[in-house]
Amino acid sequence: MHATCQRSSGLPARGWLQKRGGLMNAGNRSLRTSRGRTRNRLGVDVPRIRHGLYRCPEYNIWRQMKNRCANERAVNYAWYGGRGIRVCERWRASFVAFVTDMGRRPTPKHTIDRYPKSDGDYEPLNCRWATRKEQMRNRAVCRWFDFNGHRMRTWELAKLAGLTRKSMLRRLNSGWSVERAVNTPLRCHR
Repeated sequence: MHATCQRSSGLPARGWLQKRGGLMNAGNRSLRTSRGRTRNRLGVDVPRIRHGLYRCPEYNIWRQMKNRCANERAVNYAWYGGRGIRVCERWRASFVAFVTDMGRRPTPKHTIDRYPKSDGDYEPLNCRWATRKEQMRNRAVCRWFDFNGHRMRTWELAKLAGLTRKSMLRRLNSGWSVERAVNTPLRCHR
């Protein structure tokens, strides 16, 4: 039984692959192979698999994800592979497995995001398609606060209090308690 994903297009990911002509039937046995052969990391000759999806944006996202985690010469390796962030074996080995688990991205503005653990690896249970705004809220440098039994970030506290993020930061950086910063109404200056 293969996993399906209803996250983005409404089609299961495998159905999308079939529609794009990437798979000939439901089993991976029927992936088309190109004439050439390639050597894997162990030096064993294996047939090259053609999935017909190298031009889709998800393929480029997959390649970039693998590169920033594994290639020490990549510009952003220090923030990913250098911090110990890895790509799970299933995704590292197969683009088809990646797109089957993640599905298509909902819009061109969506990219891959490690959530809920921003310091976790790229794996099915820790990844989602997210907009830039959603990703900025999930950064490792975000400050967390406990308020009424919930862990909240600065922007969430500001939204709760009806303040801007900048106003909330000013209050917290001035030494206000979280309760005082959230519960004190904004003063109007005349």
